Amino acid sequence: MEIEVKFKIDDFEKIRENLEAINAEFDGVENEEDHYLEHPCRDFYRSDEALRVRILDDKTILTYKGPRKVSDYKIREEVESLTDPKILEILKKLDFMEIAVIKKRREKYRFENVNILLDDVYELGKFVELEVFDEMDTKKIDYLIEKLSLDKKEKRTYLEIYLGDRNGL
Repeated sequence: MEIEVKFKIDDFEKIRENLEAINAEFDGVENEEDHYLEHPCRDFYRSDEALRVRILDDKTILTYKGPRKVSDYKIREEVESLTDPKILEILKKLDFMEIAVIKKRREKYRFENVNILLDDVYELGKFVELEVFDEMDTKKIDYLIEKLSLDKKEKRTYLEIYLGDRNGL
């Protein structure tokens, strides 16, 4: 299970200063290109699921995201598999339709069991995501929300923001 919370921010500088103050560990930078696909016979919007192919510099990851549970956090099943870059072509040949491509530059940090992600998402803005994989670690998320002075919670996924912006929502 992936458990996360996301915040819209204006600038990363204060966040970086706060991360340094709590001794968060810098874990690198990635440029990600996320291709979201729609199933030919199943409405992922209605089922609250997602299928994504993430292309990084050195790898390609196929991800299934299950429906979200009702919570203050975004909690959902996430299944990932390293795959060949041709998976996108294969899925399109099977009538999966690409509905969005979302590009972002992601700075990665770690604090204890929490992944802290600073995302500069092309056309959407800047966000901070706090992510854990065990519900016992949500108290650490709450601690980081306070320490990083985060207050503009964004409940939508990047895909929902992207499609909403495109549709005037």
